Order: sequence, then structure tokens, then C-alpha cells
Amino acid sequence: GETWIHLNYSLINFSISDLDINSNGHLFVFICGRGIYRSTDNGESWEEIITGLTYYNSLNELYIPKTGPIKDYLFVSVSELSAFNSIFRSYDNGESWELMNYSDDWYRVYTFVSNSDGIIFIGLGDTAPHSNNGLIFKSINFGFDWISLISTSNITELVLDNNEFIYAGTASGWTGGCQGIIRTTNGGGIWESFNSGLAP
Repeated sequence: GETWIHLNYSLINFSISDLDINSNGHLFVFICGRGIYRSTDNGESWEEIITGLTYYNSLNELYIPKTGPIKDYLFVSVSELSAFNSIFRSYDNGESWELMNYSDDWYRVYTFVSNSDGIIFIGLGDTAPHSNNGLIFKSINFGFDWISLISTSNITELVLDNNEFIYAGTASGWTGGCQGIIRTTNGGGIWESFNSGLAP
């Protein structure tokens, strides 16, 4: 981190919303209003990859699993406030995208995490006025269908530890209601508060 260089001057004037990398070292970047771009040469050049990605004006999260049966799949959540929130998936390095069976006017997908079995979890926040509700869903068929696990405060982050316990960070919404950190040790069946020692 002592020195930095511009990898490609053609991207300088664009707003980068998210960036991720797969196990082959391919970089993927989302540019607001323009879609997703891929680099296979360490960022020296970029190519647009939006075939089948019908909504890309506003992307919330770009996620690439690093292990398990969905290793190197690409997942993106896209949204338009009070209109739609959707998830797209690519299993061919971004060459094509398919729409998954998640859609909602208000609940926006802010974070993904997956375990070694390929089960994916998503954290959602409610963008509706005067709401602080959040949800956590999971998919057991590689992101195609989703099952609701818990209703809580807005979810800002999901992480998986070495035991495959899942931790969720929450945030207050329009009306407050933050629950700090919650954790599940059984794949989302039971969640517990995990805030001992945190500032009140």
C-alpha cells in the first residue's frame, strides 16, 4: 500500500460501486449506470459483461463465493427504490446472467455470504419510509429460490467464521431498533444476540 497506480485510465471518470475477484485472479467491477466489467489481465484492460443483466443502474452488492460447489459463481443484487429489488447470478464467469426468484419493492439485498455446502445467505434492509425491518434469507439451490429465516433490524453485513457460524451486523432504520450483532451456529435455524462487551 505504499504506492498506488491507475490500472486503466478509461475507468477514472466513473463511479465504482463494488469490486471483487475470483480464484483465477479475474477482477469484476460494477460501474454505476453502466453495468459490470471484467478484467482477466490484472486490471490492465476491461470488458463489459451484461448479457442477461437487465437492470444495472443501481447495484447494491457483488459477491463471488470463494469455496464450495458455487465457487466463482457471481451474484449481484440490483434495485430501484420503491420499484424492485432483484438478484442475478452468473455461473460462466460473467458471460451470461440469469434472474433468480427473489423480488421485492422495498427489501434491498445488502450482503451475501455462503458456506462450504453452497448454501447462500442474504441480508436485507427495508427501504420503506418509517421502517427499520430487516430480513435474512437463505438458498439451498445455489441462489435460485430463497427461504426466510428471521425478521430483525436492517442487515448491513454477514460474515462466516471458520466454524461456519454466521454473524449478522444490524443497523437502525427510520425508527431505530438496532440489535447490534446476532449469530447463528446451526445454519440460520436459531439466532442469538452476540453483543457482550460492545458499547451500549
